[in-house]
Amino acid sequence: QKERPADHRGDMSGLSQQDHPEVVVATSGRSSCQTCGESIGKGENRVGMVGRSSGVSCMKWMHPQCFALNMRIEYAPTGRARCNADRDGALIGKGEPRLLMRMMKTSCGGEVVAKAQQIYKPANAAALLTRYLSVEGVSVTAATIGGLDELEAEHRQWAVDALEGRDISSREVPVGTPATKPRAAAARSGGEAEAGGSEAAALPKPAAKSAAKPEGKPAGKRAKKAAGAPKGVASAYTLWCKEERQAAEYAPLSFGEAGKALGAKWRSLSDEAKAPWVEASKRDRARHAREMEAFAPAPGSPSAEAAQPPTKKEEEEDDDDDEE
Repeated sequence: QKERPADHRGDMSGLSQQDHPEVVVATSGRSSCQTCGESIGKGENRVGMVGRSSGVSCMKWMHPQCFALNMRIEYAPTGRARCNADRDGALIGKGEPRLLMRMMKTSCGGEVVAKAQQIYKPANAAALLTRYLSVEGVSVTAATIGGLDELEAEHRQWAVDALEGRDISSREVPVGTPATKPRAAAARSGGEAEAGGSEAAALPKPAAKSAAKPEGKPAGKRAKKAAGAPKGVASAYTLWCKEERQAAEYAPLSFGEAGKALGAKWRSLSDEAKAPWVEASKRDRARHAREMEAFAPAPGSPSAEAAQPPTKKEEEEDDDDDEE
């Protein structure tokens, strides 16, 4: 693992998604946590993981507590992955416990997704884990990492001992049953067609999507955010989440579990209950419009297009481009 300066936001040339997450002190108050969306104050500790933004590798930041809550132990679903701390070592066998260090984000619809992740054998991650979990403000311990409660009891103890750095060399690596993931709809459809024989094969296939693309921006590319542009508009769900996730009922939940619970609760709220947050989002949109008007670059400048008010879809994706 190569060494870098404490803060290297200006030089992204040597970044690799295999680089271990690192703990550094924020040199400004401009960055925000990729997981919870809250700002990271100047002088506070933050954990950086290498992610991708517009096809470029860049550092993404999280609060140490959010990073710790994102970690998960699980049985390896395949035998094709290697430990990030031993890239030349043996593959992690299917069903063996493995540790995931992840950068998680919650969409406006409440879906929790991993934007980046690294895989480790528990024993190989012990030293790194000690560093991350010893940061001030982190309440997670090796024995409370998400997913441990889903392992078999004896496997759970083996994993905790490995994560805490105890000698497990004389103990056999446990093998459990990986959690089954739902098959994709397309895969199910294919299986049903095969099982249905000629009758299923005779069913009409969905019409292919037209290859024609609307004129305007090239597909898959977004305009670059103008330097110094105002912060994007926060959705009603995002504003509600920041307030609601402070409730005690979410404290014992992993980040993924909390995200699912928040999404389900938001969908169950009445329009009347959502109204204050919708109004708050409208006020934030007005704030954004005022700031954009004051910020607006000169017509014809390279950043003029990027300074246009964002569409609703772009607002939801806005923080994906935050490289701090």
